[in-house]
Amino acid sequence: MTSKDKINNLIDMYNYENPLKTQQACKELLTEYPKSFIIINILGATLLKINKFDEALNNFNKAIQLNPNFVEA
Repeated sequence: MTSKDKINNLIDMYNYENPLKTQQACKELLTEYPKSFIIINILGATLLKINKFDEALNNFNKAIQLNPNFVEA
């Protein structure tokens, strides 16, 4: 499975699965792709769903640091 496929699966998980499961999947993928601003952004959005606002903000800021042109973060 390519990294793009893994990210697409993660997006589907974000949209349709339990946020705690999505959070865990993000953390697992970040061990493989630690500088993926897309995965970090999805983690931030997932943390928002479970009201972890400070952690979410930290992840959004990290995504922006990795790619300042990433508008979604």
